[in-house]
Amino acid sequence: MLPTLLACFALGQPLQSNEVPAARMERLSHGLNISSWWTQPESVEDMVSRVREDDLDKIQQAGFDHVRIALDPYSLWDGGMPVILNKKKVAAFIKCLDQVLDHGLAAIVTVTPGVRFGPILPKTAPFDRYRSFLLALAGAMRDTDPDRVFLEVLDVTAVGKAQEWHDEMTDAIEWVRPMMPKHTLIIPGRRDVAIDSAELEPLADRDVIYAFHFSDPFPFTHQGYAALAGPVRFLKNVPYPSSPTNVAPLLPDLDNDQSKKTLHDYGKDRWDADSLEKALKGAAEWARDHKVRLLCDEFGVTAAAPKDARKQYLKDVVAAFAHQHVGWTLDDFSGTFSVANGSPGSKVFDPDVVQALSLSHP
Repeated sequence: MLPTLLACFALGQPLQSNEVPAARMERLSHGLNISSWWTQPESVEDMVSRVREDDLDKIQQAGFDHVRIALDPYSLWDGGMPVILNKKKVAAFIKCLDQVLDHGLAAIVTVTPGVRFGPILPKTAPFDRYRSFLLALAGAMRDTDPDRVFLEVLDVTAVGKAQEWHDEMTDAIEWVRPMMPKHTLIIPGRRDVAIDSAELEPLADRDVIYAFHFSDPFPFTHQGYAALAGPVRFLKNVPYPSSPTNVAPLLPDLDNDQSKKTLHDYGKDRWDADSLEKALKGAAEWARDHKVRLLCDEFGVTAAAPKDARKQYLKDVVAAFAHQHVGWTLDDFSGTFSVANGSPGSKVFDPDVVQALSLSHP
């Protein structure tokens, strides 16, 4: 069972001590992703209206301490020019951040380029656009509260090799740091690469948090996700915990051979609370060995999963995070992984989900 921890923290200078203030980490203990607020760019009015004051009230009252806001560069660009940010859009975005803080929540702003942006690889046009946008965004965010606002320089990187990752993240930090010298930055991991504590060392900058996404076991957490191209999209009613016995009744109804094999293997792997603990152990040990801060800023289960199984999984994975002293940010306030139902301003949290997360419920 290979963990899909989305991280590849590469060659650099080992840290002598942890420079991220403890109070800041405490504000990132249990949060919620709001991935659709400032993505899918439309008019300023449309983007602002996707999350209302009442929604932020309910997020805070439910027991979450922070939100993670995905930010598509196209949402702030002025006429598609990455060097120039639209003043009206920036003012509206900063106002949204202020609203988050006013409701007693911390905010992570995550640069999340969409598909049309292109893969961010060195010596390419998307890389140059990314640099220009990050510089402009850091300038726009320089006066935000460094104790409650965090900038994640990229959602997930496209580079493959450790040295390439190191170079890209070092560049990103060097671009941002002069304009945000007191802010804690969040560094993303590399998709589908597990942390190997024996080989990886942190970067030189000490005021950073290392983030990863957790999607194990993938056949369960992403079942029925239509945006996927692989066999998991055809799965439904997938149970958790898993065993050969409890997946067997589902196999005859699958026409796709790859889907059938995926589900069979999932049952054979017998995923349960102990499996989740083992999948997280390597990342947590790496962080402890190097005295750095770790955050799982994306995990969750599709709303299509069986209700009781979803509840049990969330309970188990949150317990594993707590045992390993890892903060977390749940997917999501809306969309495929939504844990709240209703329209903006009238969202209602699923009480079973909130209970599974060991949070209060308004």
